[in-house]
Amino acid sequence: MVKSNKRLTVAIFESVYQKIKLAAEQKGKTLQDYVNETLLMNVERDEFLKIFAPNLSLEYVANNTIFLHDEKQNKTITIKLRYHEDSSCDDGFEIFCEQDESIECLHVRFTMALPELIKLNLKRSKQRLEGWKNYTEMNTRPSGQI
Repeated sequence: MVKSNKRLTVAIFESVYQKIKLAAEQKGKTLQDYVNETLLMNVERDEFLKIFAPNLSLEYVANNTIFLHDEKQNKTITIKLRYHEDSSCDDGFEIFCEQDESIECLHVRFTMALPELIKLNLKRSKQRLEGWKNYTEMNTRPSGQI
């Protein structure tokens, strides 16, 4: 197979462009190199998941839950991002498979490779940060006020 260095144009949203540009700068890469490496890494991750867990696929995401389809079991598998005080994670959250009642089964490992999990975690972190801001604003009064 002959490799081509032909350049193609792809339209992206301005907000995405700004995030990608910043990420490339932070990593000391050109925008072109960063975009190409990131896209290739995502395609390779998808190919790996097809080999690692060919019977699993993402169905949908809702709130703090990811739903997988397990073709082998012909079932929908529920994976939750849940709080557990004994979690090994710093923030006390863990990824839990309700089907296997496990934090280390194949379903959990598959889920950990999904970008949708990152979105859930970022959403939860933003909500927690907003909750903390609201809490501190409600509980911080100017001096002299009761």
